[in-house]
Amino acid sequence: MRYPQVNVTLCDVSALALQCTQLTLDANKIMANVLPSDGLTSVVGKFCFIFTNPPFHSGIDTDYSITQNFIEQLKPIMATNAKLMLVANRFLPYPDLIQRHLGKVKTIAQTSKFNLYQN
Repeated sequence: MRYPQVNVTLCDVSALALQCTQLTLDANKIMANVLPSDGLTSVVGKFCFIFTNPPFHSGIDTDYSITQNFIEQLKPIMATNAKLMLVANRFLPYPDLIQRHLGKVKTIAQTSKFNLYQN
């Protein structure tokens, strides 16, 4: 609401998540693009900031491939000097993955359970 000129795109594979997102946007009178997408398959354009809290489960099984694929697909949609902000459980092996695909990564905040990474 503070920056109405900012163009925001929100995406998820879950229809329920997308519906909840749209309801939240409507309730707060915020305009944004809500996009059904399996990972980044339907995302088009260049983005200055990417914020994510990626899943690491597929059903009840631990599955890092969702986040791995997401990070591997980011470069083409990131504008020059774009930033990724990723929050994840501390035990997940994401810093090396981010560094391998996007360069330098740092932990900018943490709790006993979570880290916030930025490239």
